[in-house]
Amino acid sequence: MTRRAAAASCTAGIAASVLTLINALVFFRTDRQPPPWRLMHRALLTSLATVLLGVVLLGWVNDNAAAWLETALGVAIVLCAVSLVIRRQQASSVGAPRAFSVAGALSGLMGGLFGTSGPPIVFYHYRQPLATDVVRRALLVMFASKACTRLVLVPVSMGISAHALLLCVLSFPVVHVTTRLTTKRPPPWSPAVMRPLVAALLALSGIAMITR
Repeated sequence: MTRRAAAASCTAGIAASVLTLINALVFFRTDRQPPPWRLMHRALLTSLATVLLGVVLLGWVNDNAAAWLETALGVAIVLCAVSLVIRRQQASSVGAPRAFSVAGALSGLMGGLFGTSGPPIVFYHYRQPLATDVVRRALLVMFASKACTRLVLVPVSMGISAHALLLCVLSFPVVHVTTRLTTKRPPPWSPAVMRPLVAALLALSGIAMITR
């Protein structure tokens, strides 16, 4: 990766992290329901630990090994997306705490290595017999925690550019207004409709990892 590409990636990552935090803060301030800490605390702990491990591993593996690993993970994500559509029945009961820990660990590791932490934890949550609003709050907690971690690690190592700050300032009103509107008037979509949409987004994420 060239220095210019690395700087662009860092700028986009910082902006995305700041906007993720804004999204979560506006949502929970508008929704007034507490985050599902009991459901998520194990996944949060393991993900925050493994995101650091992923960053360390990224410094050890060479470019070819990282590219092959990213392709393999992309294929796995696409297969998970297909599984989410084929296996339409959700699990009969909420998974064990250990399973949430594993999903959180995989999510953190992918986030540290490739900056793509969503697929494992999103897939696992949409397999659970949980209401859509519970899943949304759980995922917002997870993504906000990752954003906080990145905002601590990245500026220390690479700094924050003026371009990143400009992106955050320009995007803030859009994220704020959109989050408030969708929180007060959420789309009336049932889990049966949400699952194919989530599967499509997972598939696109996997394809992006395979092709980039």
